[in-house]
Amino acid sequence: MLHQSDLTVAIDAYERSAQEAISRAKSVALPVPACLSFSTKGLTESSIRELAKSVPTGKRAEDRDAEFIYLFRISKDNCVRISDVLDAFAVAKSEQEEIGYPGKKNLCKINPHSDGCRVLYVGRSYGPRERLKDHLRASLIGTYAIHFQAWAAEIDFKVDFFLYRFSGIGDRVVQVIEDGLWDHLKPMLGRRGEK
Repeated sequence: MLHQSDLTVAIDAYERSAQEAISRAKSVALPVPACLSFSTKGLTESSIRELAKSVPTGKRAEDRDAEFIYLFRISKDNCVRISDVLDAFAVAKSEQEEIGYPGKKNLCKINPHSDGCRVLYVGRSYGPRERLKDHLRASLIGTYAIHFQAWAAEIDFKVDFFLYRFSGIGDRVVQVIEDGLWDHLKPMLGRRGEK
């Protein structure tokens, strides 16, 4: 059985480790991102594979201790209104809630939108190529993701993808960086925090 003193000691230990991770995160230099841009119009399995070719798999020997933080942003030169993008996503998400929907409810969470925000999603992965494909393709099974192909193929809006590789800094520090970016950028989709 736990006692109040156990809780106090546990929280103090967590606070020390969290402060250490925050301190280390403050000294991390932001790496140059890998960038790609795409249009959501007519995404196909073939075009998704082609887009993903330029993204690291995360399985190379030099990536053994690497983690990747990525973000999707609606391009600045986009002609589609952000409200139309969010409305289309909300319709697709509500369809997944209907009785008789044949697949898994796998579209990510919708967040309150901040004016001026163009960031759709902030995430982290050890295998960024596969994670990018998860976000791009439609799927009735699988991981929570944006699944652009399922709801945005007819909208034709432009999206920028940025991928940052962090190596040798540890999971806790990368989590601090991801959460800090999430809090700062306030993405329209997804959720904050450790999985």
